Amino acid sequence: MCCRGVTGILRAKFTAFCKQCTLHGFCYLSVGVHRTVWGFVIVASLCLCATLGAMIWNKFVEDPTFTVVESAHYPTENIPFAAVAVCDAHIYGPATSNVSNILTLRGFNTTQIQNFYSSFTRIKSKKYSPEAHVLQIHSVLEDLGFTYYDLTHQFRKPCEELIKECSWREMPLNCTMMFREVFTYYGHCCQFDMEYFKKFAENETNLTAGVDKSEALDIIVDSKRVLPNGAVQNGYVELFVFDQNHRLTFLDGPINLTPATYFDVTVELWVIEASSDVRRLSLRSRKCFLDSDEVNIDSYQSCISRWVMKEIVAKCRCLPFDYGDKVQGAIRSILTERECYQKCDYVQYETEVEYTRPQRRRGVESRNTENRGLSRVAVHYANNICIKYRREVLYTWDQMLGQCRPLKSSR
Repeated sequence: MCCRGVTGILRAKFTAFCKQCTLHGFCYLSVGVHRTVWGFVIVASLCLCATLGAMIWNKFVEDPTFTVVESAHYPTENIPFAAVAVCDAHIYGPATSNVSNILTLRGFNTTQIQNFYSSFTRIKSKKYSPEAHVLQIHSVLEDLGFTYYDLTHQFRKPCEELIKECSWREMPLNCTMMFREVFTYYGHCCQFDMEYFKKFAENETNLTAGVDKSEALDIIVDSKRVLPNGAVQNGYVELFVFDQNHRLTFLDGPINLTPATYFDVTVELWVIEASSDVRRLSLRSRKCFLDSDEVNIDSYQSCISRWVMKEIVAKCRCLPFDYGDKVQGAIRSILTERECYQKCDYVQYETEVEYTRPQRRRGVESRNTENRGLSRVAVHYANNICIKYRREVLYTWDQMLGQCRPLKSSR
């Protein structure tokens, strides 16, 4: 009886409190029907909040970072100019005389030797099947110590023959001070990058690129193809613009430089950097890698290229230049299934050739036979500002606790 009396008194007090309380919803707890409906609403709301909280927590665990625009007017003068590579995949005729003499002494005729040289470009096609004498020539040269890499290096077109003139911000310079030879997926290329250029540039040299054609890189390229028999043909070379901190991959699209043409290449770019909170996360959480991480790649493109080449070899047993729909489908699956991370801090360069026209200046289309076939290329920024993004953590613990401070102070 005593307990029932106490319970009745508490129920009456609680009912009176609910009727007079101004807090939203408490008045409904004093009436039977309303009490049931309101209790159901409260329970449903708690379940919904718990579900949403679990979703937010899973999102934080799986991908705790997001990207925001830090600045839409970030000056490009704060960003190193892009690397520019000029690649000629053809055999340079004057460099083949030594090997030609060796093969002639070994009893191979002119046609067989010519087929051997042609194999270096025809091998890119999956339908190409080398002749027996071509395989024999490779075997003979390997026995003499000529590896495939040695041959491609010996048959390359030297940078001083490929790039005839160079200037930076209208200042003529020796091309050897600006371009260095690198071995890439496309073969031996001549590459310009600021890291190399700084070693030879004078102290007063302005290394900042601008938006005008006269405010950056300007080169004259010889795209003529010199065959091993001495004949000269019109050819083409490929130009790439990419981040100097990355290696050239086959995901980088080339600009084909045709003879006697002027190319005005504009470069758009954007920048992304990671905050200190993102850097403190693990590699799997931040989904981007730092220079301090132990990874065997230098970019997202390198990772994708590695997996694609493995897939191509498994599917068609061919070089990754010419392949069918099955391999292209495999590439799409690689993009979705493989975990290839981008660098946490990187610059994305995107190029556009605004216009091309026959070039009649600086020796191009000159009456002098040795100057025919030259092309002029100007590479510069499209704008003097760009967008800068920043990777941030979705919520840090101090930010979560900070959300509770207004509730605590209002009590």
